[in-house]
Amino acid sequence: MLLLLIAIYIIILAMELPALLKNGWRREVLVFSLVFVVGVYLSLAQYFHWPLVNPLQSIIHGSSHLLSL
Repeated sequence: MLLLLIAIYIIILAMELPALLKNGWRREVLVFSLVFVVGVYLSLAQYFHWPLVNPLQSIIHGSSHLLSL
C-alpha cells in the first residue's frame, strides 16, 4: 500500500510540475508544493496511524482564554 501511495505521488508530480515550470509560474509551483507536501503528510499520517493535529482545538482553547479576560 505504501508503494502505491509513493507511485501515485510520483505520477502526480510528473504530470503537474513540468507544465508549471515550463510556463514559468513560480508562485504556482510554490503553492502546489505546499499543498502537495500537506497532502503527502496527511496521507502518510493516516497510513501509519500518526496522531493528527487538530487546529480547531487550538483556536477554541485560545479564544476561551481571550474571552475569560
